[in-house]
Amino acid sequence: MKTKVAFMTILSLLFMTAFSQNRVCEWDIELITSVRVEIRQSDQQPDVVILDERSDIETLLSFLRKTEFKNDDGRNFNKEKIVDQWLVKMIFKGQRDQIFLMTNYATIGKTLFKVDNDVVEDVIEIVCGLKDL
Repeated sequence: MKTKVAFMTILSLLFMTAFSQNRVCEWDIELITSVRVEIRQSDQQPDVVILDERSDIETLLSFLRKTEFKNDDGRNFNKEKIVDQWLVKMIFKGQRDQIFLMTNYATIGKTLFKVDNDVVEDVIEIVCGLKDL
């Protein structure tokens, strides 16, 4: 019996980093009063968009809730170097959290996640559709 429990514990630890988690689903969206979105497309100053209408915030959060944020232990990566290459930065007023999106990566708070390649493009498309840039 102890062997089975030990085996299951080791097996679950091995696969622990492979599961997906989306902390955005845990947020109380009613607390969010606005979202500051910064989009960096070149070496110029980032474009800044403020989403303060409830429908715009819900549209963005709906997409983020569907996004698969895959855990990454970050052992093979320099997190600061990856975050310095951010393309989209979102600051949520009321939730006191922020999301940085990079190609293939995202951070929610201080946690680094892997994301699909098209997440950055999709967020930019959503934000640009809500507010003209």
